[in-house]
Amino acid sequence: MMSDLNSGPAEPIKEGFPDPDLERMLEREDIIDEELKRDNRTSIGLSEINSRFCDHGQTKRTAEMHRAVHSLFLDGAIILDHILPMGRAKHLAMTKLEEALMWSNRAIDEMAPVVDQ
Repeated sequence: MMSDLNSGPAEPIKEGFPDPDLERMLEREDIIDEELKRDNRTSIGLSEINSRFCDHGQTKRTAEMHRAVHSLFLDGAIILDHILPMGRAKHLAMTKLEEALMWSNRAIDEMAPVVDQ
């Protein structure tokens, strides 16, 4: 028998973290790597996680590198637009060029220090 969706108020969602041990680990960043290793789990480490997912500041050098890379990719895109025939392959080439620009920018960003949040 199906339950009646209109039978009354829904159960409130319980606040808090579902695993108190994991919550404790997250509150104490200094022990995360050791806890994960002890539990025979694999960890890429907080330094790598911060590098991948936190904002990197911009320095004068990285700003100049971004401008240079953008200029090179823009020139390449304009040239390819003029010489390649319309079609799926051209669109894929442009998409892959955009992807290469994205990864180039990511490589430049990783040169700058992570910004404290």
